[in-house]
Amino acid sequence: MLMSSFSTTLLAQLPPNQPEQDCFSAIPVCQDVYVQNNSYSGAGENPDEINGAISCMLLGERNSVWYTFRIQTAGQLCFTITPNDPSEDYDWALFNITNSSCAAIPNDPALEVSCSWQAPDLFNGCTGETGANGNTAPPCGLQNQPCLSVVPGETFVLNVSNFTGFDNGYTLDFSASTAVLFDDTPPDMTGASHHCEGVSVRFSENILCNTVDPSDFTFSGPGGPYTVTQVNSQGCNNGGGYDNTFDLVVDPPISSAANYTVSLVGAVSDFCGNTANLNSQTIFLTPVPRAAIDAPAPQCLEVNAFEFRYSGTQGGGVVSYNWDFGDSTGSVARNPIHSYQSHGFKDVSVVVRDALGCMDTARAQVEVYPRPLADFVLPPALCQRDSSRFDNLSRIDSTAQIASFAWSFGDGSFSSDSLPVHVYQQPGPHDILLTVESTTGCVDT
Repeated sequence: MLMSSFSTTLLAQLPPNQPEQDCFSAIPVCQDVYVQNNSYSGAGENPDEINGAISCMLLGERNSVWYTFRIQTAGQLCFTITPNDPSEDYDWALFNITNSSCAAIPNDPALEVSCSWQAPDLFNGCTGETGANGNTAPPCGLQNQPCLSVVPGETFVLNVSNFTGFDNGYTLDFSASTAVLFDDTPPDMTGASHHCEGVSVRFSENILCNTVDPSDFTFSGPGGPYTVTQVNSQGCNNGGGYDNTFDLVVDPPISSAANYTVSLVGAVSDFCGNTANLNSQTIFLTPVPRAAIDAPAPQCLEVNAFEFRYSGTQGGGVVSYNWDFGDSTGSVARNPIHSYQSHGFKDVSVVVRDALGCMDTARAQVEVYPRPLADFVLPPALCQRDSSRFDNLSRIDSTAQIASFAWSFGDGSFSSDSLPVHVYQQPGPHDILLTVESTTGCVDT
């Protein structure tokens, strides 16, 4: 490996960020020999897929491309990378992701099963032929590695990096392998499982994302007819080119616990273009909960105690309720009671989850009426048989208004005036009370 870098723009290189430069969109191996006439440039949209701290490729991938294949028959896996210009330095790393994924490669050193990145000194790297080919007399260091024993069902990804960075390509040759790397067997839809928006289907091998469409499936059962409106998968949604599990969204949502049938009716294909066999899977499904709230009527702040009632469906059985009362407090009760400390409109929500992890959310709004504040100022002096005016300072903090006043002067006299004038006929102490009521029926004394 040449321990130097090149900044010159190489016009004959492929433009950077080709899809196959990321592991998720690796080129499916469906033939023995691949001839790449032009070098790749850059390392894709995800340039840190190889972690030099745990890989033999100490500087990670450079001017790289990914290949993927699934072993069909047991034997030896062998390959050779031959640069079109023998003075160029190509490196590679092979990962077994049978029980893992591309996303785990940067953090799991156990996935790398073979690798070549040779730098005998700081200035000159190994050039020419390289690979896992069993060459016992390599031209440079450990440029070549042994072939690997593989078994059916194992899935590998291979990163080929052009460290030199020149524009010449290479030939990738798997013909020395005794194991069969690519297949001519049609995939099967092998199973179905519950999904919160419909049903998940599994295939016997990875299916190309660009061959899968909602029209490739039908869904039937009680409450139909149904339409498959979306097909999603983790691998495809993350920008990958393939996956073996797909989530089907059906409309309308199922409403009863019963057996349902999902059928593959369209042409979906594996890596090598084999079209999947058309078949069906029957599965018992339960509906997901559909959340709803019985929103209580408005209440006055001074005496509020809102009773929230969950009025949604249970689906297959709700196991948790998560209420948010819109004031930074909440509850996990099914039908909680809550008192607010301030007036205004409150946005309330509840998230319910069933035993299968499916969730739904309902929202409502309640209003807390403001509390009026009764207040008044006594005259500077209260003398027997003098007319005394009481200054009313009552107020309410909102668009509501105070609708009525009820004065009790402590001598058997009353008034409903806002600014009453009163004459005391007898001397002595008197308890004066003012009760106000707002237009929304809220009271203070």
